Amino acid sequence: MKSLKRFTTIIALVLAFAMLIGACGTSSGKRSSRRDDDDEEEEEEEETEEEETEDTEATEDTEETEETEDTDETEPSVDPGIEPVTSSEISYYGEVMDNIMYLASGNATEDDIWEMMGVCEFVMYNDYATSQNNLGYVLKDVNNDDIPELMIVGKFEYESDVSYSILALYTRSEEYLPTLVFEGWARNQMILLNDGSFYNCGSGGAAYTNIEVFRVNNEMSTDTLYSYFTDFEDPEDYTSDVCWYTSDNGEIELLGVVGEYEPDIPSEDDYYDLSNDFIPLANNEHHYEVVMCDCTYDEAVKKCEEMGGHLATFDSEREALTIASVISYNTEYASLFVGEPTMPDGYEDYGGNGDYYVAGISGQDGSMYVQHVSDDPIGNEPSMAGFFGFVCEYEYK
Repeated sequence: MKSLKRFTTIIALVLAFAMLIGACGTSSGKRSSRRDDDDEEEEEEEETEEEETEDTEATEDTEETEETEDTDETEPSVDPGIEPVTSSEISYYGEVMDNIMYLASGNATEDDIWEMMGVCEFVMYNDYATSQNNLGYVLKDVNNDDIPELMIVGKFEYESDVSYSILALYTRSEEYLPTLVFEGWARNQMILLNDGSFYNCGSGGAAYTNIEVFRVNNEMSTDTLYSYFTDFEDPEDYTSDVCWYTSDNGEIELLGVVGEYEPDIPSEDDYYDLSNDFIPLANNEHHYEVVMCDCTYDEAVKKCEEMGGHLATFDSEREALTIASVISYNTEYASLFVGEPTMPDGYEDYGGNGDYYVAGISGQDGSMYVQHVSDDPIGNEPSMAGFFGFVCEYEYK
């Protein structure tokens, strides 16, 4: 049996933070009147009543207008300046998302750790299910070029709070493939603000904090709006005061001692609420699902198509490792129909009897195997009942 072996590594760091928003509303009213023409005296009385009614209505309209204006004054005046886009545009970033799925399945290498620190860190400190449901993405055009940026986002759940942190942002243009613009991790938080800019708060130690507010430009890089940092007043004397500095004017400028001087930085009220835009990897348009089903090959194909996908296939080691992780998480001892694979370089399928393929996990070393079977393996071997199914793959739309 020739197996596909998984390789995983580990990283270290810690994570944290939070956010919120609010809203309000208005009120209205109406009124009616009638008229009778049978008697002149009643007509005069009614005309008088109508005049009084009109005066009353005018007064009420004025009060309602004033009440609405007062209400409007209390509503948030924030204009995010960024438009949501349809999830179909995730296809712009298909290769990036495939890589995120691969990392979220626990297959990071040492090179991945240094290139995708925040994602690898998130996966390390969460189990498979949490990684699939609390690691996801948001698509928004933050630089107003009509091409959405891809933000890889981590959802952090605490006892009484939920917060979202941007772990990576990719952008692209009509001419260029997706480009990584910035990353975030536990000690280098990246937060989207209501006006479409980003707030970065990083720490290099107790006396070293870096704060920056910036925008993503149309050149696939960033423009700093303002920044601050802390350091010892005398860098060679660790007993000296820790102070705030800025270098926005091109020269380092001392602003004041920490505690006595506080820079103007965004508050949680300035944070953009990502909760409604967040799409978990488990809901991504490209993902894999294990379905246990005592079925024939044709039945598996039909069921998978009815679910909106097709039998999973792979032609690279990374794809194979991702599928292996999905299978491992969902079942230990099962044979699952897959589409005809193109085996990665250096690997061969196990062989067997039949024109169709199943994948499973070896009980000896936990690696994935692929072998040939007939169209109705349970019919040929009834003892396999309860241990069969298929892997469905959903593509980008």
